[in-house]
Amino acid sequence: MKKQWITLLGITLMAGTLVLGGCRQRSPEPWDTAHFVEEVSDELDLTTEQERDLTRIVDEARPELVYLHEYGRSARKSLHAKLGQDTVTATELEESLHTMLDELRARVPVVAKSLADFHALLTPEQRKELTEELAKHQHRRRWRWR
Repeated sequence: MKKQWITLLGITLMAGTLVLGGCRQRSPEPWDTAHFVEEVSDELDLTTEQERDLTRIVDEARPELVYLHEYGRSARKSLHAKLGQDTVTATELEESLHTMLDELRARVPVVAKSLADFHALLTPEQRKELTEELAKHQHRRRWRWR
């Protein structure tokens, strides 16, 4: 159960990072497709056709990813509130975690399709560069939480 939760959470976070998170700096407006595509294009040297395809992918995935972002924020606040109570049972926490998992699981197909479409539009060299950038980002993230 815990492994599934961590896997789904990881997929969701990676999808948000890949599809809407931006590469280096925050967008001037939340969920700004043009800014995100420009950042990715600069980082991976995308062609005009790849930029067009990435724009389509991001626009198609946006409703689910925005929902996941907002749901994640709300779910974390709810979990934090439970942990801040004088008492909390494992059953209560398990119910909350199951609810979160159900929400994430329901959106996995859209996120998976978006990631697969993104992967398909990249050349092998761009995929290598992308995985290197993601590894750098993950390394920074791990150290930040220690």
